[in-house]
Amino acid sequence: MCGRYTLRSSPQQLMSLFGVASLPEFSPRYNIAPTQQVLAFRAVDSSGWADSGVSRSSADAVLGVVRRPALLRWGLVPRWAKDLSVGSQMINARSETAAEKPSFRSAFVSRRCLIPADGFYEWEKRADGRKQPWWIHQPGQSVFAMAGLWESWIPPGGSEAIETCTILTTAAGPDVAGLHDRMPVILAAADWDLWLSAAASKAQLQALLQPLPSGSLLLTRVSMLVNRATVDTPDCLQPDRDLFGDQG
Repeated sequence: MCGRYTLRSSPQQLMSLFGVASLPEFSPRYNIAPTQQVLAFRAVDSSGWADSGVSRSSADAVLGVVRRPALLRWGLVPRWAKDLSVGSQMINARSETAAEKPSFRSAFVSRRCLIPADGFYEWEKRADGRKQPWWIHQPGQSVFAMAGLWESWIPPGGSEAIETCTILTTAAGPDVAGLHDRMPVILAAADWDLWLSAAASKAQLQALLQPLPSGSLLLTRVSMLVNRATVDTPDCLQPDRDLFGDQG
């Protein structure tokens, strides 16, 4: 699964990587948690490419995809839900069944997104019962895109929509399997536009939702501060002190 992640890159780096002209205001994040606002990239009709925050990607001519950034609440709330709290149980969606599940199938068809990150956390249960966080990242700590779905929900009796999202998961690849049996779907950059494209078939989309091969990810044992969702500072990524014999 994916219950916490990081995104420390500068706006300039992200704008260049994802091919957009501007971004919503945000700060580097070291411990992104469910129900918080997260950065995502969605597709807009290519006829609107000149809008603020939109620029053409190299695949536009083939797929008609133009990306637009957005801030979405992490934890998808289906349109038929009566309460926002449902979203806290829908931070992840299994990629194998999302296209059929009532909560996700509509979004899978027409509301897919990219959720940028440069690492995510998983936990190991220690002999003393405490949960030891590990930061899982690519070599070089580069930014990647997780496959996401988004939804627009209007509270009963309300008029203003709340936009929410979920992260798709797949079976853990060999790098992660020792910690957890699931991991977020990490899309190859060459597949970003296909994932966003309205023209993509279900078979094409499902083919993208695979674990990463061995050697794709590195695991770094980090501070127990990560266990507190309210802590979102660089200290979260400090090496765990127990590695150096400090049990305090």
